[in-house]
Amino acid sequence: MTKITPEHLVREAVVYVRQSTAIQVVQNLESQRRQYGLADRARQLGWADVEVIDDDLGRSGAGARRPGFEKLLAAICEGRVGAVLSLEASRLARNGRDWHTLLEFCGLVGTLIVDEDGIYDPTSPNDRLLLGMKGTMSEMELSVFRQRSIEAMKQKAESFKQYNEAAVIEMLVRILPEVAAKISEPLSKTEKMVIINSGNGVGGGASKLTGDVATIMSQLPPVLESLTGVKFEKLLEQVPSLKSAMEKESTKRVPDRS
Repeated sequence: MTKITPEHLVREAVVYVRQSTAIQVVQNLESQRRQYGLADRARQLGWADVEVIDDDLGRSGAGARRPGFEKLLAAICEGRVGAVLSLEASRLARNGRDWHTLLEFCGLVGTLIVDEDGIYDPTSPNDRLLLGMKGTMSEMELSVFRQRSIEAMKQKAESFKQYNEAAVIEMLVRILPEVAAKISEPLSKTEKMVIINSGNGVGGGASKLTGDVATIMSQLPPVLESLTGVKFEKLLEQVPSLKSAMEKESTKRVPDRS
């Protein structure tokens, strides 16, 4: 026995068209064609009066305000709708509140729900059970999709963070010798040097010049840290050979007090 009765046919059929994002609206034209094509199916099923509601193109069904869905509910409550058509019934709403509200309204006024799989009567216990399962599965699917999206974003952020840190460390390791070479370059080009100093004082004589170079080099770590945010100690940990060499050099400079 057909679920479509003359009482349904004297009312209008409403085709609800929706795509979740603006990108889908632009790129997924096949889905649009199939959704608008449901108007022809409604006429084949016997409806003469068919309305298309497409106000929600580019709007998510997961809870955002949808003017088209609100218009659909209002028309159902007024008793003007004999059937609601959608590619997939659960696509009418992607959250439990809207989905069950739609089912309640359709059940109260006797509005059918039609998708590519079949025709459902919300007043029938069996059909109501099927529609409930469709809605539950749709909500679970959306929840899993959201969770996967969140995890993917977290992994991407962590990877980007690690990449940035590794890139900065690599840059520092590469440019430190260049910086040292530039600092000592004037001294390396000196062909003749006249020092007017007896050299008796601390830091006097020729040692004053090399001492200045060493002082400038010792100021590089805090400067690089302020510019890049990478601590010099962490840089050393990332380059074991460099850390080992620095520790050996430090050991050599410590005087033997025994």
